[in-house]
Amino acid sequence: MVLRGLLVNATMNDLVKECKVESVWTIDLAFLLGKYVHDFTYYTSYLGSRREHQDDVFYQDDYDADELRVNRLFAKAKSASIHVVRMVLPLDDFKRFLHCQKFAMITLINARLLNCPICKKHETCVAIACSQVELLLERVKRQSYIGHFIVLIGYDPKEDVFIYRDPNAADGFCVISSKQFDLARQADGTDHDCIVVQLDQ
Repeated sequence: MVLRGLLVNATMNDLVKECKVESVWTIDLAFLLGKYVHDFTYYTSYLGSRREHQDDVFYQDDYDADELRVNRLFAKAKSASIHVVRMVLPLDDFKRFLHCQKFAMITLINARLLNCPICKKHETCVAIACSQVELLLERVKRQSYIGHFIVLIGYDPKEDVFIYRDPNAADGFCVISSKQFDLARQADGTDHDCIVVQLDQ
């Protein structure tokens, strides 16, 4: 989705060949982006995989295999020119980056906390309008955390909402209040992960 916005000629098949994993972590996305674009920064509150997550239902099945790969990627990020910064990006920085319309932000959130007022206002089935998140939640009832990536594309200061696209959706966009977004992106399990991509590359 981001590459398409940057007019990079890469198909989904190309991306799948480059990133041959079922369980995609943010560092995987950073290395994938690095093959096509150069001006981006990955912010995270933790460099590597956190052992605390191994008991979380969301991470359990693949954690052991993921841990080796993820820690190896973090270790070689600098030599691969992947700019990783260990810090929690303040919410005001999200607003600033997006309001100037020069950046897009890939952000890891807890899908359980997505809540789009556009979908509710138009009485659209949330399972369709918000990328079938509701169906996903139904399949994983035991999980309090569902890691999910969204692409933030704008911020409306008048309404104090973020505008985002969901990679699972074929069309359209959703919005989320800044307060609700802050809860979703700071949920336990996200490590506050986000990738800030400059659009005029």
